[in-house]
Amino acid sequence: MNSLYDLCDYGYKIKDVLKLKEYGITVRDICSGKNNSNDYKINKLYYSAQKIFIEHSNVFSRDSIYELHEYGISTAIIDSIRQKVTIQDLRNYSDKDLKEKYNIKYNTILKIRKCGYFNDILKTPETDNEKDDYNEIVKLKDYGVTQANINKMLYNDIRLDELLSWDIDVIIEKLNISKPTACKLENALNRYRTKKGIRKPLKKVLPEYLQKESKYSYVDIEKIYDEFQDYDKKELKETLEELTSTEIIKNKNTLYRYNFLQLETIIGLIKEEKIKDMLELKLQGKNFQEIGDKYGITRERVRQIVGKFISNNIIQEDIYRNIIEEYNFSKNEFMIIFETSGEVYEYLKYKYEFGEKTIEEFLENNPEYFNEEKNEKLLETNKEILYNNCKVKLNYTEIIKAYVKEMKQQKNLKEILKELNMDFEKLELQPIDERYLEARLAKIDNVICGAGRKYKYFDYMNISEEKRDWLKNMLNKLTEGYYSTLKLFKENESFFKSINIEDEYEVHNLLRKLFDGKISNATFSTMPSFFIGDIDVEPFFFGLIKQYDPIDVTEFLNIVEKKYGHKKKHVRNILKKYFDNYIILEKINIKTLEFNEKEIVLIKQKMKKELYNIESFYNILKQFYKDKYLEYINTTNLNKLRISLCWKLYIG
Repeated sequence: MNSLYDLCDYGYKIKDVLKLKEYGITVRDICSGKNNSNDYKINKLYYSAQKIFIEHSNVFSRDSIYELHEYGISTAIIDSIRQKVTIQDLRNYSDKDLKEKYNIKYNTILKIRKCGYFNDILKTPETDNEKDDYNEIVKLKDYGVTQANINKMLYNDIRLDELLSWDIDVIIEKLNISKPTACKLENALNRYRTKKGIRKPLKKVLPEYLQKESKYSYVDIEKIYDEFQDYDKKELKETLEELTSTEIIKNKNTLYRYNFLQLETIIGLIKEEKIKDMLELKLQGKNFQEIGDKYGITRERVRQIVGKFISNNIIQEDIYRNIIEEYNFSKNEFMIIFETSGEVYEYLKYKYEFGEKTIEEFLENNPEYFNEEKNEKLLETNKEILYNNCKVKLNYTEIIKAYVKEMKQQKNLKEILKELNMDFEKLELQPIDERYLEARLAKIDNVICGAGRKYKYFDYMNISEEKRDWLKNMLNKLTEGYYSTLKLFKENESFFKSINIEDEYEVHNLLRKLFDGKISNATFSTMPSFFIGDIDVEPFFFGLIKQYDPIDVTEFLNIVEKKYGHKKKHVRNILKKYFDNYIILEKINIKTLEFNEKEIVLIKQKMKKELYNIESFYNILKQFYKDKYLEYINTTNLNKLRISLCWKLYIG
């Protein structure tokens, strides 16, 4: 079938085939030597594939069992049968023979038979309409539909008009494919519709549009008219009315929104009682540790379970997102104003970052939410108390602000949390967790964070213009790159000490609060790192390595530390994450080549001893590669030779 999967018969990995396909590299590209990419990752994969083609010219002239992966058969199944049968055996032998002679399980045989690979003898269309459908479905390949899915459509007599009316869920069910694959298929069908000038029925496209556009707010009818200009306005309005009457969408006068499920309904649909209980406990205000203790699992595992549910769902109550991100409500305030439950508040608090504006500003800007009954309840909720000798409202944000203002020295997050929760208990407020406290502290003016998540009160809002300009110039004079604020701290230590900034983390936090989003070329990452210019970590370091390649790791670490301020341990972690394959014997060399199977056999024949010193091993490689022998010194090749670990010096 001339498939990239044929490379796997010669040691190429399935995951690398998937990457080739993702990058758009075809069998023809490999055979012709065509590759115009400047991406080192693409080049590495491409040249490995072309090397196989050069050494085995018939690689693409025979069908491979690995081609089943294109049709949804897992790597595990392929690995379990590839030593037993060929693709021709699967085609020629009966299910009974495969089970009895080759000891292949019936479930495995059934999956392979259903995958569509062997549906090459398809039903012949009889009528002219069937022939037209047949021809059009075959042409879908030109729009990005895979041959496997085309085979399934033809084999199951799927009509083109019904195919074009399906949504994602129906595609998944009818073709038995995964959601990502179904999304790709839907995109291909959309390209086909556009090319052929075929419009989806309004009953289908309007709910799809509103499901996407009205997650967090209602959509005005005029915007809908603009979006669907190709449709008749009268038909649009009638369809909106019909969808509203059937409760597929909901409206407020001329505003429309998809009728998402409510939080309570979504939780009720969860079948596993344990997961449902964890969510309910979290939405009642319990912290991860308390929930984890109940079920004997870690707080991190609870966080993963809760986080997956909340991040994967859009519900009716997500309509409050824009309000939540602008204003800061206490739980009681939110429940009173929006007449909703505490569970909804906890859901939103977990999912979104609360804003800075006060409840008074919200009511002033949104008088429709205000009435006398609510006002009385709010006055009771927002009663003032005496805290740290200051009058503050009885809510979390105001109390946290008053607490940090009285901090006389730097304190770590756990210490602050412990002391605040003791105060909250006395005030009959529920305890908060680290995540909530950290988010609040990050938004409070005149609080900065240092190393080890230690916080202190710092009146940076009143820094003089002269000192602000000094700080701004530190950033403006830097060239494009990925930096650590440790560089700024070391080079300007006396200045930072004079304004009571004690380490690179406080420098980072201060600069972020003062300038993030206000200096166009500076972007602040995880402390203490930041970017100057529009760059990413991996390509930045790859460019830096290319500049000095080949180079000793230690020497490279020294260069990065001196020029960009990063600690050596941090840079080593980056090298290990992105460039480990280019590092051997504490030397970075990106101009590396890989042994083929024949070369491995020949080299192993030369290696009679169990251990070699470095020079002896180099001498063996020189016999094969002469002056280019160093280009073959890399982790991949040593793994192929299975050289003793004493040869391999890991970084880190």
